[in-house]
Amino acid sequence: MNANQASSEFTHINNSFVKLVWEGEIPIEFTLDPTDAAALNTPVPEPHYALIRRCSYFPLVTATIIRQLLAPISAFDGKETDIWYSCNRVPLKWNYPIGLLYDLATATSNFSSGAHDGSLPWKVTVHCKEYPGDKLIRSPSSNMARDYFMSIMKEADYLRNGSTKKVMNLSKQDQLQLWDSIVADSFENFWLVNTQLITNDNQPPKHVPLRIYLPADCPILQEPITVYKDSGEEYTIGEIFMLLLPDLFDGPSLPKASAVIHGISLSLDTPLPWLYQNLSFPDNFLHIVITLNNT
Repeated sequence: MNANQASSEFTHINNSFVKLVWEGEIPIEFTLDPTDAAALNTPVPEPHYALIRRCSYFPLVTATIIRQLLAPISAFDGKETDIWYSCNRVPLKWNYPIGLLYDLATATSNFSSGAHDGSLPWKVTVHCKEYPGDKLIRSPSSNMARDYFMSIMKEADYLRNGSTKKVMNLSKQDQLQLWDSIVADSFENFWLVNTQLITNDNQPPKHVPLRIYLPADCPILQEPITVYKDSGEEYTIGEIFMLLLPDLFDGPSLPKASAVIHGISLSLDTPLPWLYQNLSFPDNFLHIVITLNNT
């Protein structure tokens, strides 16, 4: 297959599979931090349990958390922007998709005894005091989450096309529909707009929007990655890992690490074009978490 043939075939979306990814959920146990409960002069209330979409964001569940855990406490007079979340004392980045946060917390257990062990429900602590502004972006409101989400969508567009024209050329209504569909959990309305972006006019992207999350607080790895080799053949994700992380993926037989996205352990022979169009998060990035294999 040559490059021209590859360009004419760049449509790999499996609608049934993409919908399954969208519908992925995590059972979460939300518990008020005992220190915050003491500051409010109240016993720790019973936990709140919920099934939360992996593709959602914590600011979108905060109103419910306030209503279930905090509103009955007369001494609580805070706002949504005061609320933050942690897992085993590690603040959770509200600007990350919840599924990514869970995969990161689980991956950390490979090398940290204090990390989440992967058991369900996921135990998340709710805080309403002492917001950790040195670790989390301020003002975790729904509007702030929307603005951050759209900025990531534009970054993905720039990587695919060398500009943000495709996102910027969407009508205002369509731009709002992308975020509103996540809020309303409307798969159909989201993909009605997003298909215009991720199919890329049936042309391969200049670069794949890809972020790789490494263990032990290593910086996020983001490199300009193409989907096709010079020969026109598709890269597999394993070949990309061997290029970017040769110490961990030095060959297909016995890699020292595994890769997870949406809670799925990736097969290293998965073609990159298919992976991008079917397993990207709604922000149109592939967020892949690396976990160390036990040796």
